[in-house]
Formats: sequence, C-alpha cells, structure tokens
Amino acid sequence: MISRAVRRVALALAVGALAAVLPLASARAQQGFQQYVPFLVDLSGWTGNKPDGMAMEMPGASIVTASREYRRGDARVSVQIVTGPAA
Repeated sequence: MISRAVRRVALALAVGALAAVLPLASARAQQGFQQYVPFLVDLSGWTGNKPDGMAMEMPGASIVTASREYRRGDARVSVQIVTGPAA
C-alpha cells in the first residue's frame, strides 16, 4: 500500500516537472532556444563554447534546438537539446 502511494506521488511529480519544462509548441518557438541555455551548464575542468541554437515553426510543428560544445585537451563533448518532432 505504501509503495502504491509512493508511485503515485512520483508519477505526479514527474508529470508536473514535464508540464513545467515543456511549454506549448508555439510558445517554445516564440521564446527561441534561449529558454534551454540554463541547462547547458559550465562543466568543471572543461571549457565550454558559447551556447547556440535555433527555433523553427512549420505548419503543425515547431522545432527548437540548443547546443554547446565542451573541450578539455584533445577531448570534445557536444551536448544538444532538441524539442519537437525531431526529438
């Protein structure tokens, strides 16, 4: 009985978090990729390039991408956030 209640609370929290992070598609395109830049944080020991991205609205769909590349010596890591049908 407790585990069922815990699952319900966890599901409610997950749905609430998704609702807060993923606004309507048209609002995402209007705000652009800048709303996702705070998720592209500085990584300790890595040098991050300036975040980049784009927002595109098409009939019936909108796509937003935000990306950032990090370097440490010869190592490179590229991070990308994608929303819309491409995701």
